[in-house]
This record gives sequence, C-alpha cells and structure tokens, in this order.
Amino acid sequence: MGDNKDRGCDFLKEPTKSPDDWKYVERASPVPYASGQSQVPQPEVLLFIAAMADPKNKAVNGNHAIDKTQVGSKAKVNGNTTASTPVSSPISPPVSPAERTNHQSKLSQVLSLLKDVADESEAISEYEKSIDVRKALEKDLAHKESEVQKLRDFNKDLMRELSECKNESASQSKILLSAFEQRYKVFDSNNTAVETMQAEVTEVKVKLEAAKVDAKNKQAEVEKLVKKLEETEKSEAAHINEIKELNAESELQRSKIETGATELASCKSKLATARADLGDDILREYGPDGLRKLGLELKALSKKCHALALEFFNDPDGAKDSVTEIAELKSRFPNIPLSTASTKAAAKLRCAAAEAVIADILTTHIFSPFYLSPDAKAAAVTLLDLFGDDERRRSVYRCQVLSSHQARGEEAARIEADIVRRASNEVMTTLHALVSAEKQAEFYGSNAVSGLFKDALKVWSEVQRARDPITAERPDLTESYPPGKYDEYDVAPTMSPRSPKGMPAAAGGSAAIPKGSHFAAVLFPQVVTREDIIFNGMVLWTHQTEAPTAPAASPPPPIVKTTSVNVKSMPPIVGGGEGGGGGGGGRRHQRRRSVVADEGVAFKGKQNGHGGGHANGGASVVVNGN
Repeated sequence: MGDNKDRGCDFLKEPTKSPDDWKYVERASPVPYASGQSQVPQPEVLLFIAAMADPKNKAVNGNHAIDKTQVGSKAKVNGNTTASTPVSSPISPPVSPAERTNHQSKLSQVLSLLKDVADESEAISEYEKSIDVRKALEKDLAHKESEVQKLRDFNKDLMRELSECKNESASQSKILLSAFEQRYKVFDSNNTAVETMQAEVTEVKVKLEAAKVDAKNKQAEVEKLVKKLEETEKSEAAHINEIKELNAESELQRSKIETGATELASCKSKLATARADLGDDILREYGPDGLRKLGLELKALSKKCHALALEFFNDPDGAKDSVTEIAELKSRFPNIPLSTASTKAAAKLRCAAAEAVIADILTTHIFSPFYLSPDAKAAAVTLLDLFGDDERRRSVYRCQVLSSHQARGEEAARIEADIVRRASNEVMTTLHALVSAEKQAEFYGSNAVSGLFKDALKVWSEVQRARDPITAERPDLTESYPPGKYDEYDVAPTMSPRSPKGMPAAAGGSAAIPKGSHFAAVLFPQVVTREDIIFNGMVLWTHQTEAPTAPAASPPPPIVKTTSVNVKSMPPIVGGGEGGGGGGGGRRHQRRRSVVADEGVAFKGKQNGHGGGHANGGASVVVNGN
C-alpha cells in the first residue's frame, strides 16, 4: 500500500491535461502482485473515477470537457481540493475515431477495475488518510516553493552580481592583460639582455681563466723579481760605496773637463787667429753642383781649343814650306804622322798636333797650382811637391801662397796678364808656320789665342782655391772613364770605328776603341781631384792616325739619347796599348765615382774601376769633350 500511496502522490503532482488525461488511465492499469496477493486498484484510478463522477466535469462521447469557469481552478474529489487543472483552450480539440476507441477501451478497463475494488473499503479509508497527508505535504511543498522562490530570487541576484563581477573581471582582465603584455615585453627585453649578459659572463669567465693562468705566470715572475730584488738590495750597499767613489771621480773629471773646455776655447781662438793669418778662408768647398759646373766650363774650354785649331790649322796648303817646324812637331809628337802634304787627312793631323801644343801650354802655364813669376812659381811648385801626401801641410802652404798672391792686388793682375801673354806668344811662335798666309794676319791680329788663355785663367784661378786640390794631368787608360776623341781626326771616317761625338771613346763599349790603340797625343788634359774625375779630357788615339787596311770589325756604337744614365750599370772599361794596365802609383788613385755632364745633361752614379778605388764618399763629375 505504501507503494500505491507513493504512486498516488505522483499521480497528483502531475495535473491532467485534456485530452492527455487518458494517459493516466494507462498508468493506472493494474499492477500484478506477487502470487498469493490480491490485486488492489491504484489510487490514481480511484481519483480519476471520482473526478469523472464530479457533476462539474462533463464527458461527452467519451471526451472531457471543462467549463470555462473552471479553467485554472482546483478540482475537488470527495471534498478534497486537487491540483489545478490548467487548460490551454476552453474548447478541447476534436478527437479522432482511433483515439475515441482507445479511450473507450480504457474506460472499460476502468469499469472492470471498479468492480474489483468495490469491496476494498479499507483501501479507500487509507486513501483518505493519504489525502490528509498529501495536504500537509502540499502545505510543506508550498512553503518549500516559497523558499525556493526566495532562493531563486537570491540566485538571480547572485547571478546578476556574478555577471557584474564577470564584466568587472573581464575589464580587469583586459587591464591586467595589457599590463601583462607590457610586463612581458619588458621581461622579453630583460631576458634578451640576460642572455647577452650570460654570453658576456661566459666570455669574461674565459678571460678570467686566462687571467688566472697569466696571474700564475706573473706570480712566478714576481717571485723571480722578488728574489732578484733581494739580491739587488744585498748588493745595494756595495753599489752605494761604488757610486760615492764614482761621484768623487766625476767631480775630479768635471774639474778636468772645465779646465779642458777653457783650454779648448783658447785653442779655438788661437786656431781662428792662425787660420786668419794663414788665409784659410780663401779656400772654398766644391760640392757636386760646383764640380758639375766646373766640368761644363772645362768642356766649353776644350771645345774652344778645338774650334781654334780647326779655324787656323785646317788648311791643306798651310804647311807646304814648314818642313822644319813639321819635323820639330813630329819629334815632339812621334805618334802623330805629320807631313807637309796638301791633303785633308794631313791637315787634320796638323790640326790635332796644334791642339796638342795648345793643351800642353795650357797645362804648363794656366793649369798650375799658383800664378807667380816664373822663378817663384818653380820654387813654389817644387816646395809643394816636397810635402808629398801630407795634405795638411800642403793646404797650409797653398793658403799662404794664395793669400800672398791675392794681397798683392795690381801686381797679381800684372802677373796673370804676363802669364797669358807668355802662353799666347809660345803658341804663336810654335805654330805660326802651320797657319796659311791668308790667315797669318788674323792669327796674330785677333785675340783668339789670348782670349782662350784669358778664359782658361779665369776658370782656373777659382780652381786654385779649392780645398780639395784639383789638378790637370795626362789622361790614363786605367780610368773607368777614358778620355774622349774628336771624330774629325779620323784618317778614314768611313772605315775606322767611331764613337758618339762628344762622348768618351769607351761609351760605345770595348769595340769603340780597337785593341792595341793608345794615346797619340793629349788634346786637352784630364782634370781630377784626389778621388774624382771632373773632366776626362780629350785625346787623339793611334787608331785615328792609321790608314785602315781592312773594314772595321765592329759597327759604330749607338747614340744614347737620355737625360739620366745610371753609371753603376755601365761596364768597366779596360784600356789597351801603351799606358794600359793597372792603376797608377803615388798620389794617383783609380777614380770610380763620376757624374757625367754633357750639354747640361747630368748622368749620376758610381762605377767601380779596375785598379782599386777610394773608400770615402762624395759625388764626382766627369765632363766629356765635344
């Protein structure tokens, strides 16, 4: 029965709705009991029957109709109020025949059940009790529903507050998210900085390890230095005593130095006085430019001599009646085949002989260390030679003689003019027989000869004052730069070997001078210092005076047109014939440093000779003829 009560309560909880109320009939179908028990109709069935029996409820053709006034009201069964029966519409929808048949079958089932429960009065009384219980439960349910409603309202408030909280939380979340993004950016940058710092820390650690190793090494060095310092400190006392001794000696030396300085000043004063007395200031230094300029002046002078010889002595008929004079010149220059022939070759050879005479007179009268009267000059030159290689004494003597000559003034000028006159007279006396009759008057009347010697004296008067003595001497085949030659004096120009005009014969190589050829005559002396060649002179070679017997073996050397020649790259020249071989003896040295100047074009450099050389430096000048 307890189960039936519960089922009855469930039936009441669910209000019937037309036409679905017939569904409850299906639920009120008898439930089989266990064997031995009687079948009792369900309370829902009884309630349904009571409802059907209520005169307020009308059934038409098996369908339930509800009064308009009862819509939404509560039904009473046996004096008890039932749950309100909501009706969706005042007129029930039409029922199909199938549903009507189904309802009738269900109604027949209900009637059969009523017959079964007619005798069950106790069940009905129990049902009434359950109704009372149900009322109490409904009150309790109403109370609970009010509480539930309150809870629902409270829940709504909570939900609203929760929504507000969610909205606020969302806004806060956005704020926090933006703040987080900024913080994350800062964190990311800091993280990058940390990574960089970690890399730097790693590098610093490596350096630290290296520094530790270096520190260990330094520590070892420091220990060594400490030991050395200890040793130094031990020897410090000995050094202090030694320093004291050295200081005392230094004071002594200082006093000696002061005394020596006083003596040096006195000696310098005496030296200055002595130099002034000796005329040391009269000497001058020839630098490389001065030597080059002097070489060019000597070259111009040699050209002037050559031009003079060609002007007055180049006449083929000029020596027809000068047999005696030609014989004298031939004995003086045995290597020149002079003759009175009226040929151009003979005239050229007579020109060469005349030029050799002029060169000899220049060397004798003009290119001398002093310009004095003949007797005084001979004594002075002899005394100068007595000093030998003592350059200091030679310089002192030269200063005295040159100062004395310069101090004479007018007398010195008279002596120089007398030297020019005597040199000119000697040339005219020796060579007048070689001048043709047509040129005799011009030869004696013009100043060509005297002008040549005046120019030479003017040049050489400055040369005499050179601090490093400059001398004019016979050329030497052993020099690195042998003297030059004039091509006009070649007997057979088309057959004999030729060298570039105005250049040394050696400029074309060893083929320029045939082997065995030597000097026939000196046409202009070689001007040198102790170590350097200033002008290498001009000569007549023996091969120029010989008539050729066969064609020349070598072609003429090429003419090199250049503004700069490295003398160091030029091959050494080996002389041949008489005078060839090793270097000269005495004061004559092999001169190997040269600066060749030709027509204002300078060739600079060094070249080693064959007969030795000099050790000290300095630039030299070699100026070639023509």
